[in-house]
Amino acid sequence: MSVQQPFFRIILAFTVICSFVSSGAGTRGQTSPEKVEVETINRIKDEAMQRSKVMDTLGYLTDVIGPRLTGSPGLKKAQSYTLELMHKWGLSNAHAEAWEFGRGWSLDGFAASMTAPTFSSLIAYPKAWSPATNGAVRGEVVLMDVRTAADLEKYRGKLKGKIVLVAPARAVPVEFTPQTARLTDEELLKLANATPAPRESTSFQMSAEQRARIDLNYQKWRLLYAEDPAVTLEPGAGDGGVVYVTRVTIPTPFDTPPEQRVVPWSVSKPKLIPQVVVAAEQYNRMIRIIERGLPVEVEMNIRATFHDDDTKSHNIIAEIPGTDLKDEVVMLGGCLDSWHAATAATDNAAGAAVALEAMRIITTLGLKPRRTIRIGLWSAEEQGAYGSRAYVAAHFG
Repeated sequence: MSVQQPFFRIILAFTVICSFVSSGAGTRGQTSPEKVEVETINRIKDEAMQRSKVMDTLGYLTDVIGPRLTGSPGLKKAQSYTLELMHKWGLSNAHAEAWEFGRGWSLDGFAASMTAPTFSSLIAYPKAWSPATNGAVRGEVVLMDVRTAADLEKYRGKLKGKIVLVAPARAVPVEFTPQTARLTDEELLKLANATPAPRESTSFQMSAEQRARIDLNYQKWRLLYAEDPAVTLEPGAGDGGVVYVTRVTIPTPFDTPPEQRVVPWSVSKPKLIPQVVVAAEQYNRMIRIIERGLPVEVEMNIRATFHDDDTKSHNIIAEIPGTDLKDEVVMLGGCLDSWHAATAATDNAAGAAVALEAMRIITTLGLKPRRTIRIGLWSAEEQGAYGSRAYVAAHFG
């Protein structure tokens, strides 16, 4: 199977559903099926398999544009690019819908290395909305070993301007089995015929131990913000050099209502401290050296820009008008934004490219769907699905 074939199957499903999905034979309440146009389906398959643009779209979003953090120049480039495609393919009402987001941020440059007891280039990345370090900072690393509230006092007044390891070593278990496995036909059939299990309650009661652990972490970050270290370092999730990075940590009590939580993109410009995530294997190595009683030195340089000139973000919207059922809308799409440390192929350039390709195929073949087909490419999904929420609030209350 070629790399593109899974994309083609998804695109075919999209286009067929979008073109022919029905609630009846043109009259509400009736259940008679619509005519299946086999010739049209074959034309869709031929266009998808022989003249696909999906990999071109995906490649440009990932290889050329790259990371697409909401509020960054990268996302704005991706939005302009997808709008250009929509106009080129003849989609109707292609436009960017603005909504209020906050401060943008982009990473302009980053370098990190361990310089003592020996040199080692670090696999690391700053968190989104981390402030710059105003040039390279170099110094001995301090391990903040906090297991109880009493441990916090050992570091009070001693962390200003320091490079601080804020977490203990993270276990990295050895894996001998593949992380994924293809299901057999028998396994798939068993899943298809399975009886749905009763829905379990989603309520969650936190234990006293869990609450205490979360509160201790809050108190630790409060101390860090008060001390004003040069940089904080923490181990990344994953292994094998993978560094999973999201946004900077701001100390917030666990019980704070969501609408009262301070976010780093707030136009109020909350205080932030430089924060970097390091590959767990290298982070653990620094701790092992320190535990031998030997000093570890690190050099860091974060160059970052906050974008305060435009606090709006945008959703990219376009459609193919329907015919006799044009007031009924079939909607497809996905998030266009991403985090900043990778090119975000699977989350979610692939989904956006597939949705765009379905729209391209329908317009290229001159198909006239009964219902209006609308595409939405959302922003700020990674921060909490804010873009799609804004669309729903604007259009559906």
